[in-house]
Amino acid sequence: GLWPQALLQMGCFLGRNAPFLLPAVDEGWFVPDAEVFITEARSTLYDHGIREPIYACHRVKMIEAVEEEIRGAPSSRLRALLAAALNRYLSNGIKNHHVLRVAAQSLAFVDAEG
Repeated sequence: GLWPQALLQMGCFLGRNAPFLLPAVDEGWFVPDAEVFITEARSTLYDHGIREPIYACHRVKMIEAVEEEIRGAPSSRLRALLAAALNRYLSNGIKNHHVLRVAAQSLAFVDAEG
């Protein structure tokens, strides 16, 4: 019953991120062994140095989701692409420039309260 909402949300994320997608995969993100990479990534979950809990949760969610997808992936190429995507995600720092969004949301909240 929740698939329509989930597919809509995934479509919105895909559309929002479309300008940032590259037509080809940068080979530099590929890892020699996806399973070993996942194990090493999981070992960093307890000492990640991320201040905001939501970003730490995203890290857990991504590692777990990629691991599950790799287990069920029908081809070694797909497993390699999933691990490369996770490697790219984990290797790039978190952008902490959301101050304007927080300020705008706070102003909107105060305005809504009257």
